Amino acid sequence: MLVLAIVFATGVLLIVGAYQRWKWLVDPPDNWFWYSQTIVKRVFGTGFLRFFTYLVGAALVCACLVIIYRAVIP
Repeated sequence: MLVLAIVFATGVLLIVGAYQRWKWLVDPPDNWFWYSQTIVKRVFGTGFLRFFTYLVGAALVCACLVIIYRAVIP
């Protein structure tokens, strides 16, 4: 259950970070070559990166809600 809570919180933080345009999340420096967000930004641009961050956050939250729903209502 703790892992599920961490994944849910991560999804919420991704959504909030994309909405508030946290620089390290939606516009990371180009010299951070090890950071996956930088690679997506280089290939597709900042606008797509923000959308992608929303999408990943929403997917994490939805996955957690489905798992909780299936555990509570068999």
